[in-house]
Amino acid sequence: MSNGDTKNPNPFHQGESYIQARAGASKELVAMANQAITDFMPNQHQTFFKMLPMIFIGAKDKHQDVWASILIGKPGFIQINDEHSFTINSQFMDIDPLVVDLKVGDEMGFLGIQFETRRRNRVSALITEVTTSHITLKIKQCYGNCPKYIQRRQGKMTKPEVAPESIAFDSFDKSMTRFIHSVDSLFIASQYIDGDEDLNRGVDSSHRGGMPGFVNIPNNKTLLIPDYMGNFFFNTIGNISLNSKVGIHFLDYENGHRVMLTGTAEVIWAEDNDIPFDGVDRMIRFTLKHGYHLKNSFPFEWKFKGYSPFSRAYSGEDILF
Repeated sequence: MSNGDTKNPNPFHQGESYIQARAGASKELVAMANQAITDFMPNQHQTFFKMLPMIFIGAKDKHQDVWASILIGKPGFIQINDEHSFTINSQFMDIDPLVVDLKVGDEMGFLGIQFETRRRNRVSALITEVTTSHITLKIKQCYGNCPKYIQRRQGKMTKPEVAPESIAFDSFDKSMTRFIHSVDSLFIASQYIDGDEDLNRGVDSSHRGGMPGFVNIPNNKTLLIPDYMGNFFFNTIGNISLNSKVGIHFLDYENGHRVMLTGTAEVIWAEDNDIPFDGVDRMIRFTLKHGYHLKNSFPFEWKFKGYSPFSRAYSGEDILF
């Protein structure tokens, strides 16, 4: 999304606008988006975020690599200061690659999901204060998303019995390939810089979902992720069209582990290439730079409640190394 300047009636940056035009999005999309996207947090979104026990994050590290991660706390740990500002009273785990890298002036993207109801809302914001215990941010944009591709789960916080552990890797081995092939969701962070870097830049946090196996793994450095039909805003792939750096985050809901990846991505169109997904016009091809398997770092117990009726599976086969 663009910087939300009220003098600019188009809330989309040039990358999003390009993808929208190529995908044949409606000409009325900009008017609709101007109604949906605000530069403040409406009351219903304030109530929503205060209920959450976790929030999904997109941010850059000191090397300018983009990561998707998570912050966790008891409901209420997200404190709404006013409609333009909020504070997260939590910090990243010591094993998280973002733990020491955030500073005032950095852009962050946030995604709140209530898995029980499949409700989700997104926020882009600018850090105004960061300490070892909290992060305070100024809201740039806030809007709701439809529940497509979110799998329904019921969860509760637990006390970890084993200390967290970080295992670094730079390629997908057989074990990691099997895990990724089993997932039904992922979280992706992307960044845009459109024009003046100081005035028009941001980081976005987004969700992707499908039936287990919806992520294809053609080799030990690459993921293929289908771009299923959504709201036609094309935030993620619009960002990728301007800046290839992305982060990907997988949750192991059953075992309490996480997988964090950073690398580069490109948008592949079915009209130009053969892609292994039926009925999909685009996919994201992600190339791994490096990643971390963060064991015992997700303190929740989840019960799977059923697949979304919008979920779809891919048509190809993964290669196990």
